[in-house]
Amino acid sequence: MSQRGELRLRAIARARDSVALGARLQTTHLLSGLSEAQLQHLFCDHGSISLMGRTPASSEWYFRANLPQQAEASVVAALFSRLKEGGVDAPDALIGAFKHYRLTLVDTRICFNRAFELVAHLEGRWLARAPALDLLPCPVCWSQHLVPAGTRETSRKACPFCKMRRRFDLRNRLAFTTPSSQERVASRLQFLSNHLFKPQPDLTDLRPRTDLTTEASHALAAPPTHH
Repeated sequence: MSQRGELRLRAIARARDSVALGARLQTTHLLSGLSEAQLQHLFCDHGSISLMGRTPASSEWYFRANLPQQAEASVVAALFSRLKEGGVDAPDALIGAFKHYRLTLVDTRICFNRAFELVAHLEGRWLARAPALDLLPCPVCWSQHLVPAGTRETSRKACPFCKMRRRFDLRNRLAFTTPSSQERVASRLQFLSNHLFKPQPDLTDLRPRTDLTTEASHALAAPPTHH
C-alpha cells in the first residue's frame, strides 16, 4: 500500500475512534484531517451518528469547574502528556488517553469534546493559537494538575486533589462519611493516585501516597455532570 493510502486509512481510523467516543464534527475534522464533507459521507449520511454541534472553545471552563471536574480534567491531560512524551502523535495520544480514562472510571465527568478542548489549550494546537494551560506537580501531593500557561510554580491551594482532601477531612470531622460512598469512588481514587501522583526525581525519599485511603472519597461522590 502506498504511503498516501496508509495515511488515509489512519485518518479514517482516527475519525471512527473519535466518533465512537462522542466527538462532534469539528473535533473529528481537526483530529483526523478529513474534510467535513468526507466525514458527513462516512458517518452522517449513513445515519450511524450525528456529528453536529459546536466544539467547546474556551480554556476558562477548567477554572470555573467544580473540584471533581478539575481532577478528572487533569487526569486526561496528564495521561495525554505521558503518551505524547512517549512519542505518540497528539491525535492518537488524546484518543488513547480518553479511552483509558473512560474505561477506568465508571462515571466520568469529562466528555471527549471537552477533553479535546483542554488538550488543544494545553498544546496550543487545533482550535487554540497558543497554549493557555500547563501541567505542574503539586509540591505537597505531587499530583499533576492543570494551571494557567506561564505558571512557574503551584501550591496546595491551587491543587484540586489537596482541596478534595481538605474537604474530606472537614466532612469526616462532621461524621458525614458512609461506607457506601467510599466504595463507590474507590476505583476513582485508585486511578487518580496511580496516574497523577508523581514524585520529583531528586526527592526519591518523599514518595507520593498511592494507597486507597478515604481522604477524598466524598469529593468524587457527587453525580457526574457532562459539559
